[in-house]
Amino acid sequence: MAVVVSSRLHSYVCCLLFIIISQASAQPSFLNHFCLSDEGSFTANSTYHTNLNTLLSNLTSNTQIDYGFYNLSYGENSDKVYAIGVCRGDVKPDECRSCINNSTVLLTQICPNQKEAIG
Repeated sequence: MAVVVSSRLHSYVCCLLFIIISQASAQPSFLNHFCLSDEGSFTANSTYHTNLNTLLSNLTSNTQIDYGFYNLSYGENSDKVYAIGVCRGDVKPDECRSCINNSTVLLTQICPNQKEAIG
């Protein structure tokens, strides 16, 4: 399972990429993780933080998606966040959504306030 959070001024302020390489489980874990500081961090309870939380809580809300690819953005200007979630083709849609949701919780615990992280 890999998760990437990145911030880019020109195209993405925050990009969250999930690549799920194993079946979804109730307690996700990452083989490796890196909390990167290249793109900086954000302040707790800031607009950016609120936008990130909103984005992550809504990332898998479209249950019509059954092909394992989720793409969402939220916010404006420097507080805009982007997320992409991807699952392997053999992962069932419900398991994919559950795994991505669990991964967002784990990522924010491992790398709090980071705009860029990989897990």
